[in-house]
Amino acid sequence: MLEWIIPAALAQDGAAPAPSPFGSTFFMVAVMFGLLYFILLRPQAKAEQKHREMLGALKKGDKIITSGGLHGRVHTLGETTFVIEVADKVRITINRANIAGRVSDEESK
Repeated sequence: MLEWIIPAALAQDGAAPAPSPFGSTFFMVAVMFGLLYFILLRPQAKAEQKHREMLGALKKGDKIITSGGLHGRVHTLGETTFVIEVADKVRITINRANIAGRVSDEESK
């Protein structure tokens, strides 16, 4: 009945060729790496790049928030540290990596 649809399969007397274990395994590893890259690695790299650009654009007087939740204004910019002013004449030194982001004037109100 199906001879005209699948002639090659019937010509082999019902014996299907054995699948190559290396080809299917390699394909699955490649697919898993592709998913890992697009779901985890690429978004993380983009967020890291955005954070580096934000740190490079900071200047004296910008309002920031630290990773610990402390709000303040940038008083002095250093190579690896920042001095921020959290209240009048209250200044603290923090590491550059601990700055979570810039706070806009609309957000601080």
